[in-house]
Amino acid sequence: MRRRGRPDRLSALDMINLAVETPAAPTTIGALLILDGQALRGADGALAIAAIRRDIARGLATAPPLRRVLRPAGPLAGRPVWVDDPAFDVERHVSVAEVPHPGDEAALLRLASRLTSGVLDRSYPLWRLWFVTGLAGGEVAVVVKLHHVLADGLGAVRLILSAIDASSVDGHDPPRPSPSWSWRDLVLDNARERLAGLRRPPHWSTWRALAAQRRTLSTLRHAARTSLNAPVGPRRRLAVLRIDLAAAKRVAHRHDGKVNDVVLSLATAGVRSLLAARGEPVEGLRLHCTVAMSQPARGGAAMSQPARDGTAPDGAAWNRTAPDGAERGGAAPGGAAPDGAAWEGAAWEGAAPDGAGQGAAAPDGAGQGAAARGGNHTGGVVVRLPAGEPDPGVRLRLVAAESARAKREQPPTAGNALLVWLARLGVAGWFSRHQHLIHFVESNLPGPPAPVRVLGAPLLDVVPIGNLAGNLGVSFLALSYAGRLVVTVHADADRFPDLPVLLAGMRREWAALSADL
Repeated sequence: MRRRGRPDRLSALDMINLAVETPAAPTTIGALLILDGQALRGADGALAIAAIRRDIARGLATAPPLRRVLRPAGPLAGRPVWVDDPAFDVERHVSVAEVPHPGDEAALLRLASRLTSGVLDRSYPLWRLWFVTGLAGGEVAVVVKLHHVLADGLGAVRLILSAIDASSVDGHDPPRPSPSWSWRDLVLDNARERLAGLRRPPHWSTWRALAAQRRTLSTLRHAARTSLNAPVGPRRRLAVLRIDLAAAKRVAHRHDGKVNDVVLSLATAGVRSLLAARGEPVEGLRLHCTVAMSQPARGGAAMSQPARDGTAPDGAAWNRTAPDGAERGGAAPGGAAPDGAAWEGAAWEGAAPDGAGQGAAAPDGAGQGAAARGGNHTGGVVVRLPAGEPDPGVRLRLVAAESARAKREQPPTAGNALLVWLARLGVAGWFSRHQHLIHFVESNLPGPPAPVRVLGAPLLDVVPIGNLAGNLGVSFLALSYAGRLVVTVHADADRFPDLPVLLAGMRREWAALSADL
């Protein structure tokens, strides 16, 4: 029988994600979910892990990418391919952990930072779940860890959460196994792809992105030297700030900004406080932050992924459509991503809040399977943050203006285009460890606007967990859920023992901005 389609290969950008990964800086992402524990326990009060694993194994029928592994294609055969794991075992991916005494949030965050550290074994599907018991309030937490090559940001978490929903299997045909490709098949496919690339001149957007990045780099070459930049170590630390989403919108609009501008202003204030406490000069200081953005597929098509139905219960409830009028700082007409808020490309399948249908299309040449997996379509812009401004209100207005200018002047593909060229020269890893152009990174993920359930249990809270790489020892990742905005600060534990100082600065900034609401 004649095969259809093409091999599901790793994209060029994801090849870089694998190449720069080190034991100290894994390219993984994740989340900490807090669930009402009652629905997850048996009659004896213990966690019903066997039933949970059965439900997850059943739900994985709707998420074949989570049962696949990467395999080298072989000599002359091109990039690695995704294939079914013949020995897939759900028990290896779904584990149980217990939070140390006293079972409070501080102990849980320490456990989550430890579990999400370290690289995933590439001989297995690249994800893990830990169901955590021992919380003081009786809740059950779930620590999610996935490799970034599965999808953009928390789009990968959404992939797992949809798989957890075993009820979504009803009415679906059993998944078809991925095609078996011989070495000859892969060599021929690689040759066709290379020939097509030779015939097709580089897309104009690639040259535009490189030119824009060159202009951006010229303005950043005099970036301030601070203690923020040093090669990251293997240990991590998490801190969390929670604020009311509606209040954040009011503060943003009052200062002619967007919700993400509020997050950036809070991050700027926190880092300013940290550097000042370390005795470093902050007067006139400008910090350079890479803000994650979604990018359109080649040809200008919107990056969206249709939902299964948008109404399924449990894990699939993450796919529900935002209510009329929901917004995260202003949606662009026609359902475009709001003000760069696509935010690591995470789509909650269907319409995200603000009408931000920021899904993820398959990368060029990635093959049909990549569309189901999501693929990486994350870009970013560099925003110059006025850390030297002492007044919170003035600082927020300046942040909003700088953010708007960066989005006008910088295509989100610019950074990725530069990374690809650095990788071709073999210096991408070196550059990430020695650069002094960027001080930290920030992302903002729009989550479900209303409460949802996971495995039949009410989801009480979500803490997003990003990653660190190169010499960027601190990052900020925000996520909205059910009217609340959660901002996670992710830091190198050895270089940021004073992380509470940074968090206290963020809290003071929010108190000042929201004082007269």
